[in-house]
Amino acid sequence: MDYLSPDRRRQSRKSISITISFAPKRNDITQSDWYFGEMRNVSFGGACFYVEGLPRFLSGEAIDILCFPNPKFVVETGLVPYRITGQMVWLDRSSQQIGIRYEPPGKITK
Repeated sequence: MDYLSPDRRRQSRKSISITISFAPKRNDITQSDWYFGEMRNVSFGGACFYVEGLPRFLSGEAIDILCFPNPKFVVETGLVPYRITGQMVWLDRSSQQIGIRYEPPGKITK
């Protein structure tokens, strides 16, 4: 496991299953830079994703995340996918999981 921050799991987590897509937060992103996965648990400060075939992200790299709510919820509420900005803080290649910390817009430096 690659630990990129001492912040890993400071807060209690809640199990969840949300389909996500994410990509590095850069200006030169193309459609092929987006990856799909599942958000498996969340906390007040971050989340854990399962990703089949971990992408090659830089340590601490900023990422854009699109969360796709359950289709029934979308039909009932009219809400569409929502965007989260985060920063990768750890990855575990053996379990194919990534941990991210939420970041408000304008706060990420990398």
